[in-house]
Amino acid sequence: PVKNGCPEVTDIKPIKDFLWQLIFTAMRYDKTIFYWTCHELAIVRSLEDQKLTEAFEAVSENIKPIARKAINRRRLAIPEDSAKGLNNYLAALAPKCTPVGALKMGAAEGCRRLDKYSTKNKRWSKWTDHQKDTARSLVTYNREDCFALYQLAKRVLRSTYRTRGAA
Repeated sequence: PVKNGCPEVTDIKPIKDFLWQLIFTAMRYDKTIFYWTCHELAIVRSLEDQKLTEAFEAVSENIKPIARKAINRRRLAIPEDSAKGLNNYLAALAPKCTPVGALKMGAAEGCRRLDKYSTKNKRWSKWTDHQKDTARSLVTYNREDCFALYQLAKRVLRSTYRTRGAA
């Protein structure tokens, strides 16, 4: 149902299929998948698929320690204005970038609710306005979260490359 109600959602598939697609794309184009905390890697490991985990680990990297080094190198303080750590790092390293908006509920709770809503009603048209708002909010939050991580990684990796290149 979410795919029908949120135009940003173009494909919905099982998480393992999505991860394999992401891994193959990274391998094909010689790219790295960046993630923010060890939580993302823990989720991949929790799927209990050794090949998937090994493939993911081979093409991915946690950007948070790299961002922390960039902050330390520049002797910047990490603001604590936001409960969301990514926003605090973003404020220090890429202050012109838009922070991720807050969800009324946590992302995990939003996912649980969507799963519950989808099980009860298979059609978007039968969802209540509140259920639709929950879906739209979660999709918007995830898009903003991914874009903020992209902006931060781009900024951190540029400065790391310049620093290394200058030596």
